[in-house]
Amino acid sequence: MPADVLSSVLHDLRVAGTVCARFRGRGTWAVHYPSGPAASFHLVTEGACQLRLLAPPARAGGPSTCPGGDPGPQAAGGVPYNLAAGDFVVLPHGAAHTLHAAGMAGAAPAVSIADAVRRADARGLVSLGDHGADAAAGAPDGAGLAATSYVCGAFEFAARRPHPAVAALPPVLLVRGGAGGGDGREADGALGPWLPVHLAAATCEAAAGRPGAEVVLARLSDVLFVHAIRAYLADAPAGAGGWVGALRDPAVARALALLHAHPEHDWTVAGVARAVAMSRSRFAARFTALVGQPPLGYLADWRMRRAEAWLADDGVPVGEVAARLGYRSEAAFRHAFRRRVGAPPGAVRRRGARGMAGLPAAPTPALAYFGDVVSPQHAVSG
Repeated sequence: MPADVLSSVLHDLRVAGTVCARFRGRGTWAVHYPSGPAASFHLVTEGACQLRLLAPPARAGGPSTCPGGDPGPQAAGGVPYNLAAGDFVVLPHGAAHTLHAAGMAGAAPAVSIADAVRRADARGLVSLGDHGADAAAGAPDGAGLAATSYVCGAFEFAARRPHPAVAALPPVLLVRGGAGGGDGREADGALGPWLPVHLAAATCEAAAGRPGAEVVLARLSDVLFVHAIRAYLADAPAGAGGWVGALRDPAVARALALLHAHPEHDWTVAGVARAVAMSRSRFAARFTALVGQPPLGYLADWRMRRAEAWLADDGVPVGEVAARLGYRSEAAFRHAFRRRVGAPPGAVRRRGARGMAGLPAAPTPALAYFGDVVSPQHAVSG
């Protein structure tokens, strides 16, 4: 799989992790996370807990469990995901779910994430469950009860429109750490040697609580998001369709790499087919079946994604963006941009400039996901 395809897709998303709070639970506890526009994540740093989806998965692919995952479908109301120290879980589409103490049978009262964060102390630590229950017996801080600690956060995507590759991800991505992830694939290069290192570093930062830990955790969460997608791609069954199949298919993956690397080129379907050594008709049919769009339709969307990023994030003048993308005139680019994006390029550029100047902008999706109770001291973006 050409690495530059996945890299360019992730670069287009411009992922930024936000740490909401750190949690420590003892005994019986449960936290409810409503569905929302942001991708949420959890990193378990101590003990064990369970995650249960609260709505049927919207994605046809179903939940995905990366290295060492539990077998079988874990749909709403079904068998929960068993999480242990070092496990990292991402819900890329913001599915409603509950995180609760391990072994809890049936439904249990759950505190909402908004109410939980409202109770966070000055360090951003939220105590859950039976803390202090043993104090009367002389045991401080609920000693004697099994403890679970985890970090909760969200991923903010700067891209205004999700890329089809991300939209096709399953509701749950789970990367096993510690003993759960030792399936040997790190050694043979399928996932690389750095996954356990990054998981261990994130766990250590969360547990130590040193100054600046939330900033480090936010940055590490960005890296772990990439690991989660890598692991999902590596773990998908042979013959998988959609974007997994596209990235595994040598010809289609090569075509995507060409379109991503040279969006300014005056591509034709026949030209791309020749570059990947296929007939025009066979290539067009395979590309459309896997990617979900014809080659030139995908190219047009990719050009506009790059244009949005250059305009909003970098403040590149409209004429220069048009030239970078190979348009013969600025007017032609403006027409194509408005048709695809629904807004003129100048408006997108001005909106980005307002944000960079610190003027009012749209609410940050990650913070909106957790509600208006997340104060700046309890939410750190990477």
